[in-house]
Amino acid sequence: MNLEKALRDELAKLKDELKEYVDGNVGELNAEIADLLGQLETLRDNVVTLATSSYSGYRSSTTGNGYQYNYSGTNKDELKDDRDLRTSDTTALDF
Repeated sequence: MNLEKALRDELAKLKDELKEYVDGNVGELNAEIADLLGQLETLRDNVVTLATSSYSGYRSSTTGNGYQYNYSGTNKDELKDDRDLRTSDTTALDF
């Protein structure tokens, strides 16, 4: 009889420990998932911004032994998300 009670007590203790362990890990995983979803949303916004950016052309010409490449256009006006690293008006990433 004492052995049965001891086993039941041990099983109840293990059940509580397992529940506490699982609940803790689920909370951490949910926080990681929320962070990844935020990063994914930022990435989606950046892709949409780049896809809708306006470019007015690309031209290359040769001058002697050298090549000259000219880019024009901008995507600054499309960038409004403060999570984006290229929101500065003085950015070097103007195409």
